[in-house]
Amino acid sequence: MTAYVRYALIAAVLLLTVILPFVVNTTWQGILTKMLIAALFATGYNLLLGQAGLLSFGHAAFYGIGAIATLHAMIAIERGSFYIPLPLLPLVGGAAGLVLAFIAGCFATKRSGTYFALVTLAMAELIHVIAPMWETVFGGEAGLTAMRMPSLGFSFGSAREVYLLTLVWAVLGIGLLWYLSKTAFGQLTLALNGNEQRLKFLGFDTYKSKVLTFAISGMIAGLAGSLLAIANETANYTLFSVGVSTQVIFHSFIGGTAFFFGPGIAAAALTAIPFQLSNFTHFWPLYQGLLFMIVMLATPAGIGGLLRDQFSGDWSGQRVLATLRTIALSLVLTVLVVFAVEWAGSLRHGGASQSVSSVTPWSVALLLAATLVVLILRWRFPGVFGQLKASRMRTGSPQRQAMRG
Repeated sequence: MTAYVRYALIAAVLLLTVILPFVVNTTWQGILTKMLIAALFATGYNLLLGQAGLLSFGHAAFYGIGAIATLHAMIAIERGSFYIPLPLLPLVGGAAGLVLAFIAGCFATKRSGTYFALVTLAMAELIHVIAPMWETVFGGEAGLTAMRMPSLGFSFGSAREVYLLTLVWAVLGIGLLWYLSKTAFGQLTLALNGNEQRLKFLGFDTYKSKVLTFAISGMIAGLAGSLLAIANETANYTLFSVGVSTQVIFHSFIGGTAFFFGPGIAAAALTAIPFQLSNFTHFWPLYQGLLFMIVMLATPAGIGGLLRDQFSGDWSGQRVLATLRTIALSLVLTVLVVFAVEWAGSLRHGGASQSVSSVTPWSVALLLAATLVVLILRWRFPGVFGQLKASRMRTGSPQRQAMRG
């Protein structure tokens, strides 16, 4: 993919994000806002994981502190003791995330690998435990609540205005990360992931580089948390939970840590899907977990890495057929799993008592299972099917043999 095509795609996506809030309803405007926040959070996290190679289990701390700091600023604006235009409030959350991440990074980056991950997890869980008991700062279990005040001629009372504000800051944040990835600092960060010992021998201070990378990643997380606080007008201690950190890790791995836009795309998609699936099924968290398992087993580079590899080379006939075969196998496996889970769930809740003896569900299940087995056999043992096909071509059909006779 050439640079012109890449920039054209980015411009098309930006144009689409600007048009969308004017053609969708209020509910979808709120969902799109959450998608942008999740994409910003995941892209910022990938600076640490994908480029520097540092796996953090505590990024929820910076995400949550950005939201809490922003709500304190909003409360101060309501009381008249402090003023800053609402469009600039994300700077407060970003600054809070930057300060906390810098302090935490000074300690956490003294370790690497598993020990680094455990230190970040301990720091986040420490805040998660203290937050509901420290009502002055975190608002206790109920959290903090504030209202968006009119600013710069905008009321910010509609979901569309909040979405456009979120879009501006998301583009700025992701654009900053894109710029950093192309600078000498970005190349140094990639080198940290490759061979830290070699950088030390070359005279680079890897400790300061890791602290700075950690701080910038925390700043973007604080910025995302600030946008969440502005959108929801409330936040509590649950933002510091390990579940929030785990979610952004899932988004990064599923999207592909080696692909810059991969985590953001995966985060946006996986944020929107539950809003829709929850109307049809109670098992959507199971499907999300299965998706993570399948991606990790089939393509450890993530979906973004898979697409990048597919588009990086020439599309020969065999490559197209192999890709189509993989897609077909994945679709059949997905349909089979969904069918089994939903049917078992309906049996569990007594909703399928009449369908147990019905022929239709069993026929569909057997057809899908047979198709899956055939696809797997053709994929894993292509030589057997090739020999059968060659044998049929040599012998021919009975009619053809009779004609020859």
